[in-house]
Amino acid sequence: ANCWVSLLLFRLRAMSGKVVSKEVKDARRKIKAERFKRGVNLVKKVKALRNAQAVRQRQAKKEGNLLLAPKDRVAVCIRIRGTHDMAPKPKSILKLLRLNSLMSCSFVRLTPATEGMLQRVGPYIAYGYPSVETVRKLIYKRGFAKVQGQRL
Repeated sequence: ANCWVSLLLFRLRAMSGKVVSKEVKDARRKIKAERFKRGVNLVKKVKALRNAQAVRQRQAKKEGNLLLAPKDRVAVCIRIRGTHDMAPKPKSILKLLRLNSLMSCSFVRLTPATEGMLQRVGPYIAYGYPSVETVRKLIYKRGFAKVQGQRL
């Protein structure tokens, strides 16, 4: 008797999905278009910033000055060693950096505190400053966001 009830519930859910599906599809299509526009605008902003930086660099070179590049604000950290024979302090720093397992990766906002942490756990991690393309590839392939504690 139990399998008949579950089959009925399955069919009811399928039928209700077909009734609402057009509205849901339209809403999803709108959301997708908005996200795409947001992404296009971001790419335009990044290109404009790069062009402005290149212009400033050329201008400084022309005048005989040296232009310092803006400091990076985000680093990508990858854990490359396990916990065998590791002191307690680096272990706790790796937890703070959300690098709990081998070959795990996380984005870290660079502040004086986090730069000190990265130096302290240097032998156990590899880190660098990502380009926009690298960030995009990582997020598309492996990324997720947490909203109210739920993984999306």
